[in-house]
Amino acid sequence: MVAFANIALQSGDRALATGGTQSGKSTLCAGSPEYRFDLTLCGDYVKKYNNTADNGKLLIVDSKPRFRAAWRIDGLRDARRYKDWGYGPEIPNSTRVDPGDFAGFKRALAMSPIIIVQTDRVDLEAPSVMALVDRFRRTAGRKHKRMVYFDELMDFYNQSGQPLKGCGNVALRCARAGAERDLTSLFATQRAKGIPPQLWELINKLYLFRMDLEQDMTRVREAGVPPTLWPPEEDHIFKFWTKKARREVYGPYALKMAA
Repeated sequence: MVAFANIALQSGDRALATGGTQSGKSTLCAGSPEYRFDLTLCGDYVKKYNNTADNGKLLIVDSKPRFRAAWRIDGLRDARRYKDWGYGPEIPNSTRVDPGDFAGFKRALAMSPIIIVQTDRVDLEAPSVMALVDRFRRTAGRKHKRMVYFDELMDFYNQSGQPLKGCGNVALRCARAGAERDLTSLFATQRAKGIPPQLWELINKLYLFRMDLEQDMTRVREAGVPPTLWPPEEDHIFKFWTKKARREVYGPYALKMAA
């Protein structure tokens, strides 16, 4: 089991979880049917900061999609939407908001600690999704801690590392907000190669899983990690690096999956 006191996110962090398909990065970030939400990076953030003093809120950007929201914006259970889904954990106390629904987003922000903006048509709805993310970013401040988690960051960038048309560079804006506005950013992706250099410069924590392509690991090394950092070969195992202790590599750590 991961000791979250050692690898957890703090307010203002800009973190990246990267690795191949089904390597375990989404599980560490937000859970799976075999891994409890409260043991994840997102779950730990909610436990620490969703209180009266911090007013912490989490936004999950789910473009695969894979997560199940607990509630609809009208306060009813959202189970019908997911009745044919074969996989994906329910995120407790979460409310789903459709891309472009700014009124629903405002209501969800007031009533729920966790908001999920979800689409299975990211090719069409990416600008609407990112508009909601940018609205969420602007609500962050000293008395309103915020965290945004992109389950697949590269769904919003093209192969050359440019934002998709109409999206703007909202992910970069979130990372730049960082400690200045108490906005925590967690980016997950299979393809580290396409991450823009400007965003790499702001990353201060890295969770490295099994890598499928050498060019992705080459891109990670270009970001300044030590040469002793090598990706694990097995799934659900990761290594951890921080910019604060840039010469150190921690792990490997194994996710303890339920049988």
